[in-house]
Amino acid sequence: MQISVSLRGTLAGLSLCVGCSLPVGPSISARDEATLEFAELALARGEFERAVRSFDQVLERNPQHQRSLLGSARANLIAGRGEASLARYDAYRDQIDAWREVVHREYCAAIAVGVEQAIESGERAGRALELAQRLEAENCAEPRTRDLILRSGLEVAERALEQGDDAHALEIYLSLASGAPYSDRESGTDPGVEESAVARAYLGAVEILMTKERREEALALLSSGLDKLPDNRDLVHRMLTVLADGSSVVFPRAKPPEESRVAAPE
Repeated sequence: MQISVSLRGTLAGLSLCVGCSLPVGPSISARDEATLEFAELALARGEFERAVRSFDQVLERNPQHQRSLLGSARANLIAGRGEASLARYDAYRDQIDAWREVVHREYCAAIAVGVEQAIESGERAGRALELAQRLEAENCAEPRTRDLILRSGLEVAERALEQGDDAHALEIYLSLASGAPYSDRESGTDPGVEESAVARAYLGAVEILMTKERREEALALLSSGLDKLPDNRDLVHRMLTVLADGSSVVFPRAKPPEESRVAAPE
């Protein structure tokens, strides 16, 4: 399959432990052992498609074989198949007591690739958000966690709006808006991109509240947004329009004509 530029970026920063010794699982037949050795050789040579096929041949007959599960997970990850890789890592973790840090980093990368692919498919926004939230739940040090959560969350909210599910959209917008901002150093997220996404979440929630005539809640939310993003022009403008919407004062107030002005007392 074709790997996008963003997916290549995710994989480029990852050093897969292809040369590391794989776990020794339960004994398998001589035929499967030969197939497994061929798969590992193909993985080491960078022949990932061939490696995936060979690992999977062994797993068809030995579905809980640790060495084959981890090998297949790594081969699928380098081939850019996030969901397939993640499924193998999950199955591998079920067979062991604890895994090494290097394997955890690979697992986190598989989740991140899965998020990217779900977003890019345009049809699985809910799955993208679910996986992005798993990055946090698994304590992954993935540098773009915040960016992936914001992108996938906005997709989910917008699709909910299209389907007329305002309540779900509002829930997602509020969740994204209330999230603690990540520093650029910690998250690898462009601060301008993050600000724009967070502002979109605030504004989306405000629009829903205003359509439901919940003006005071909208004002409170905008106030919270401006505390977090005081220089965001979109939030400032929306605050002014909401204030004007509930006031008898028209902004800006027109000046009276010269002839109608009352002369100041001498």
